[in-house]
Amino acid sequence: MLFGIHARRFLCLLLAGCLLLCGCTYVVESPAALASSGELETETLPTESETLLNRLIITLNMDRDSSKGDILVTSNSSVDELARMAADMALEAPDQYPICDSYAPLLSKLISGQVDDTASQQSDDAAAQSSRAAVASGSGAAESPYIRVYLYDGEMSSSMVNNCALNDLNRLKRELADAGGLMDIAHLSAVHIQSDAGSVWVMLAKLSEVE
Repeated sequence: MLFGIHARRFLCLLLAGCLLLCGCTYVVESPAALASSGELETETLPTESETLLNRLIITLNMDRDSSKGDILVTSNSSVDELARMAADMALEAPDQYPICDSYAPLLSKLISGQVDDTASQQSDDAAAQSSRAAVASGSGAAESPYIRVYLYDGEMSSSMVNNCALNDLNRLKRELADAGGLMDIAHLSAVHIQSDAGSVWVMLAKLSEVE
């Protein structure tokens, strides 16, 4: 019996010695180390503007089918930049660009000239002719052929802006259809800007010619 106890102790000591000689180690990594190695990922929640934009795009695309030649509405970084520019301009000159929770024709006309793509370049002559015709007839600022800017009170919740935006987008779709369906909404942006001058929601729709 005594021999068995000594034998077990000897085996335990022998095993411990082997582990020490092998140099086996186990390191517990900190959360920071795991994050840097890509093993721990953090989830970034969408902003209110991103959530609103996704909802509007999904709604607009519900009755569209790309296989039938319909234009699918998408987001676009350059259009987002235009929306932010429009927001800054509205907050800097509220008398000139009033936030009336609806379409802003003068701001749309001005922003339209900032779009840098083939379609907008081709529209320069048409926009100029439309502008001259409007001035000649005394009807005021010509409506932009490719950009629609909508300004909403920055204190409104995203749900309230969603309802207003959908009403304006549906009205725009009817106007485009009544004009012959030659153009349709291609890109959409929604931003919420706050500054010392106030806050504003901007929805900007970029139109494209229907092929």
